[in-house]
Amino acid sequence: MPIAVANGDIFRVRFICSAGNQIAINVLHYIAGNNTGVGATMEDFAADMDTNFSQALADCVSDEAQYRGLDVARFLPSTSSAVVVTTNAQVGGLTGTLMPRQVCGLVSKLTDFGGRKNRGRCYIPFPPETANDTDGSPTNAYKALLDVFAAALPVVITSTDIMTAGTSDFTPVVYHDATGTGTPITSAVSRLKWATQRRRGDYGSSNAAPF
Repeated sequence: MPIAVANGDIFRVRFICSAGNQIAINVLHYIAGNNTGVGATMEDFAADMDTNFSQALADCVSDEAQYRGLDVARFLPSTSSAVVVTTNAQVGGLTGTLMPRQVCGLVSKLTDFGGRKNRGRCYIPFPPETANDTDGSPTNAYKALLDVFAAALPVVITSTDIMTAGTSDFTPVVYHDATGTGTPITSAVSRLKWATQRRRGDYGSSNAAPF
């Protein structure tokens, strides 16, 4: 049965990529609001997230890796089961041998407030060697692909239920564990530096993909 959306619900979105026996998970958070009619469903939102982000993420990934899909779950004020969407699962769009699997592109999520608690990061996984410039930094072409992904991060997603025509807005936020609240993301910027996530590296434990 579709999961209804109420104003103030907070959702976790996980994007899954894989390369061999390693996976990469990027997590975003959204707060629902401005319901019209009975609102949208979580299934509607999950499908829209896949449409809005799948190509931009896959375009940053080596063709020796893949974008597997995403799942969405409500976790406040109550938890729900996850909705999995793999409609746009695909092989990465960049030709080239994988760089070490702990290496990632970096996108910073920003709000209208200062301090570390009001910022976030996305570690974009599995770039190829062709994205690495001669000085050891990301190429301008690769950064341009990160910019496309970054541009989608501050966007409020409006989802429509195909059965009832009810709508819900989903505002992207930097989530605060301590208070169970979120600060709206107002911009995002890619960085011309490589970042690392050691858990994705060749010496890390194997990570089974959730789907």
